[in-house]
Amino acid sequence: MSEQVRMHFIAQKSDSRPRTQMMSFLITTPNGKVIAIDGGNKQDTEYFHGYMEALLGGKPHIDFWFLTHPHDDHTDVLYEMLRRFPDDFTVGKLIYNFPPFEFLDQYEKSCAHTVSELEELIPLLQEKGTEICVAETGEIYSLDGVTFEILRTHDTAIT
Repeated sequence: MSEQVRMHFIAQKSDSRPRTQMMSFLITTPNGKVIAIDGGNKQDTEYFHGYMEALLGGKPHIDFWFLTHPHDDHTDVLYEMLRRFPDDFTVGKLIYNFPPFEFLDQYEKSCAHTVSELEELIPLLQEKGTEICVAETGEIYSLDGVTFEILRTHDTAIT
């Protein structure tokens, strides 16, 4: 095991297919804990899945998976992995805070589907034992010496 925290910025490097705007990080801790931040677009799923398995081996367990906001290049890898590879990995805690579907449908239609997709997938995550956490401003999440403070969440007054 590593004796330090390591952050892996996962970006597609393949010349064989078009690059996407892939926003994805995996953080590993000295004691083998794993934190995912976002994931990428649907097209990035196989690449992320392969990277995760190569880095973590076996059936990877992601202790914390943060989704920062409801854009495809942040959410869709998790969603697609749950659909295509539901038995290949586990998630201890999913942490997010998205605006309501109705708000996004009115003000940012292009990403409203990401909220409805998450609502559809939450029961699958819960069946697999994932704790669902809707983060609030000021909350702190700590894991094996790595600490995240939620500085802000969405504000529906800002349209």
